[in-house]
Amino acid sequence: MVPSNVGDETIIVTGTVFDHGSCGAACHKWYNEWDMQAKRDGRVIFHSDADTPLGKVVLAAVTAHHPGMPADSRRVYGSYAMTLVHRGEGEYRDDRGTYRQIHSGDVILVFPEIAHNYRPTQGRMWDESYFVFDGPAFAMLREVGLFDPVRPVVRLPRLSEWQSRLATSLADPGEPSSRVARFHSVLTEMLLAATLPNQGVPKNDEITY
Repeated sequence: MVPSNVGDETIIVTGTVFDHGSCGAACHKWYNEWDMQAKRDGRVIFHSDADTPLGKVVLAAVTAHHPGMPADSRRVYGSYAMTLVHRGEGEYRDDRGTYRQIHSGDVILVFPEIAHNYRPTQGRMWDESYFVFDGPAFAMLREVGLFDPVRPVVRLPRLSEWQSRLATSLADPGEPSSRVARFHSVLTEMLLAATLPNQGVPKNDEITY
């Protein structure tokens, strides 16, 4: 995904790179529709190409009224990513045979090599924020079982607070390694919190822009 300036706002104007062998023409159609939707309703919080020994945080963005992927498609992302669903419901599927229903307050974990699909309920949209990252520090979270492909959808109390903390960790324009370390620290706390019993999440969670 690449941000572009339009008017006074930075917004998402390109979608994800798809594995065309598993996605095909349906994704090209979705890609174009998603572009138009994102121009209206998306905003990039953070974007960087800086790599560090810890890894990198590539993108953070929010999208309101997201239409989701075509039901018959799959995507291979090539990086770790995480989508926070602030409002709406839908479903998640992947090529490991996993199926999960998604509700407001859920967090979807994306793995570099696992083909997957997640989308709002047919005919509806949802509000989401998402973060894209990669590298050894994030692979370590997978190794210790916090970022676990067996649990690609986790429930997180007080979702908007965590989204705000993640965004704030990226706000300092200082040295990239420090920024990645701050983001990684908040992400680790967040994944640990997701293992605790559900403490209740508002149905209409607010997104920090």
